[in-house]
Amino acid sequence: MLDLDAAYDNTKAVVESAELLKGFDARSNALAARFSETMDIPYGKGVREKFDFFPGNPGAGIFVFIHGGYWQMRHKNSFRFLAKGPLSLGMHVASVGYTLAPEASLSEIVQEVRFTKSVDLQKPFWRIQKRWSFPDGLRVGIWLR
Repeated sequence: MLDLDAAYDNTKAVVESAELLKGFDARSNALAARFSETMDIPYGKGVREKFDFFPGNPGAGIFVFIHGGYWQMRHKNSFRFLAKGPLSLGMHVASVGYTLAPEASLSEIVQEVRFTKSVDLQKPFWRIQKRWSFPDGLRVGIWLR
């Protein structure tokens, strides 16, 4: 019989996970330093209701990343380095933070990360077209449409 707790525990399943996460943080910190003015932009009232914005080319689309962690762990800051891929294609990137469970229910988390409807995307340093939004993350994107 499958032990569901074990099946979803990547920390135990990936022996070198602590080292991998340290690498994520180092690469993320280096990228965030290049975009310090557009990190941790609040979109709600919660402590974790912030997003990072990595500006791409004027008029380009935006790639929205929502970090994984089974809604219960991790932080957007550890995954900032993932913006490098879309940025290399000229896209803008928004990386979204959210309140974790059990402090927030899954429904509350989904409402939080639907922030693109309330954020002013006309700010001059963003220069993006909202219609080109590509949510991603671990199993999240489809629920936000």
